[in-house]
Formats: sequence, C-alpha cells, structure tokens
Amino acid sequence: MENTSLGNEPAQASRSPADVLALVWAVLASAAGVVLVVFGIMRGAEALGAAEGLAWNGLITALLALAAGAITIIRYVRVWSNLAGPRGYVLARDTMRVDVIQVILLAVLA
Repeated sequence: MENTSLGNEPAQASRSPADVLALVWAVLASAAGVVLVVFGIMRGAEALGAAEGLAWNGLITALLALAAGAITIIRYVRVWSNLAGPRGYVLARDTMRVDVIQVILLAVLA
C-alpha cells in the first residue's frame, strides 16, 4: 500500500525536531560566517586607512575575523550542498553537535 495523503498525492515525510534544529543552526551559523567576513573586511579597511599609520591591532583582528568567517562559510557550504543527499540531515546534525560542543568549551575557557 502506497503512503498517500488526500487527493492521491504522495505524503511528505515530516522532519524530526533534531533535523529542524539542525537546519536552524545551519542558517544561524551561515549568517554568523557572513557577518564575520563583513566585519573583517570593514575592520581591515579601517586599519589600512588609519591616519597615524598602519594599525596592527585592527589588521590582526580583521585577519582573524576573515579566517573564522571563511572557515565557517566553507564548512556550511558543505552542509548545504549535501543536504539534498540521502545522509544530508545526518551531516547537518553532526556538524551542529560539534559546533555546540565547541561553543560550550569556549564558554568554559572564557
């Protein structure tokens, strides 16, 4: 017997709460990566255009923000590209778990 809904259309499989949470986390992490890259670009432009010469603190901050943003974007591009595959949600959940553990460890270290 085929799984159908009203009107003889195939029923959509509902996602588990863990899958939905992983998708929300992926959206937030992707947005954070973009924000970090934009912040790094703005901070770098500000450091390079400093009136009293090159502001090394601003330049180092910009490079760190750019690196962190690029790593985050690359990581979540992989998640988004694999999401349509058969194990895409597993990858999204695993990535979210690793990120949450990293956030907890960073909070403990701070």
